Amino acid sequence: INRTLAMIADLTGVALLGAMQISKIRKEAENDALTGLPNRRTLFRHVAAELSRCHSYGTHLSLAMIDVDHFKHFNDTNGHQAGDEALKLVAKLIRSVTRRTDLVARYGGEELAVVLPYSDIEGAVTVAERLRQVIADHTFSFPGKVTVSMGIAFAPSDASAPIELIRKADRELYRAKEKGKNRVCHTSSGKEEVKS
Repeated sequence: INRTLAMIADLTGVALLGAMQISKIRKEAENDALTGLPNRRTLFRHVAAELSRCHSYGTHLSLAMIDVDHFKHFNDTNGHQAGDEALKLVAKLIRSVTRRTDLVARYGGEELAVVLPYSDIEGAVTVAERLRQVIADHTFSFPGKVTVSMGIAFAPSDASAPIELIRKADRELYRAKEKGKNRVCHTSSGKEEVKS
């Protein structure tokens, strides 16, 4: 009996270890190693699920694409380690301002995304402007000011597929960069909230 119990305990331990390793691998596959935020693959999956909910229930969905302004210059001036720290801090600041139901993800490089379920145009622009202001006002531990530019697209009006929504938000992001950075542009009217 003792031998049987020992074997059962060993098998249970192996099963638990395997489950923990699978959980760790899944987390690593779904999250960005630097910021700890969900990665691009997770973002696409989440946007697809939220778009489906949006179409099924007639709700709103907003997507903000965010880019750290002058990031290459920041890296060249302060070093890549400081750039990594700045990106982690920007991600943390964004997370601190958004709701628990919002998804903040790393899209790639210095580009992040925020999925805002149930947010109409007015609500999304208000959140984006608050995010922009919190980052612009933050005192970082290295020289220089860190600001972000943002582009927002909305569903169902702008897109019915995830890639389409992301492309439109990204297009607005580049419009914000072209108009001088440290601002929010959105698809709804061609207007933007501007603060410098």
